[in-house]
Amino acid sequence: MNETNVNHSVIEQISRHINHHGGIYENWYVGIEEEGSDRDSSANRKLMLYKMKSEDEAKLTMSWLLTLGLTADDEYGAEPKLLFIYTEK
Repeated sequence: MNETNVNHSVIEQISRHINHHGGIYENWYVGIEEEGSDRDSSANRKLMLYKMKSEDEAKLTMSWLLTLGLTADDEYGAEPKLLFIYTEK
């Protein structure tokens, strides 16, 4: 994994957010989507969005988060630059 394209600041923010809400990474989902997506947040609890510089940065940061135990929400479109997390629990 090319560490230079991983957004460690976002990973730290996400870790703090998850730890604030119980710290069980396996209860959280991570995914990426294109800008302007109309993701319905009503069903997703504690939805957080993070704008990435590029599709590569979004994918690499998502991959890093998967190694921490988050589950992939892998439905995304043409140029995904928004990284998101949510929990259903």
